[in-house]
Amino acid sequence: MNFILAIWLFPLALGVHIAEELLGLAKWYQKNFKEVPPSSSISIPVFLIFGWAVNALITAWLYFLDKPQLAAWVILLLATPILWNAAEHITQTIIFRQYIPAVVTSAFFLIRVIAYLFYQAYSAHLVPVWYIAMLLLLVGVGIIHVIVAGKNQLTFEVLPFHKTGLYIASRLGLNTSAE
Repeated sequence: MNFILAIWLFPLALGVHIAEELLGLAKWYQKNFKEVPPSSSISIPVFLIFGWAVNALITAWLYFLDKPQLAAWVILLLATPILWNAAEHITQTIIFRQYIPAVVTSAFFLIRVIAYLFYQAYSAHLVPVWYIAMLLLLVGVGIIHVIVAGKNQLTFEVLPFHKTGLYIASRLGLNTSAE
């Protein structure tokens, strides 16, 4: 499969992953962390859907540009925080010893699709090895951060994502009064 066609796997896998997150991630956060605001039941779904839409639009733009090297650099950059997120779900499942919404799609679908994209980009000589190493190092740092946070605190990105989701929800005219 050529890389320009393969990039469509990314928003597909991300969409499936987000669907699993929508089934209970906000409730899981509220149950397991004290500092999660009640309005996360609004902000998290809005942020997830908005994030998916942005990634899908960027993927479409890269597809129509038909520049495989640019597509590889951008898609791998976009996939890196998603890979971090998938690793976070798996790590938290181990730490909490319970099902974390989105761990199934993380382990069996999303990580495999992203790994395939990394492999395809590298094997087609679209990105240098140092770029892949740098991106994977960031994922490693993220995993360490999740381990250090443990059961007691949210990882640093959750509350800014919450605030972003609330802002988007308010701009869309959604009721955000659960705050």
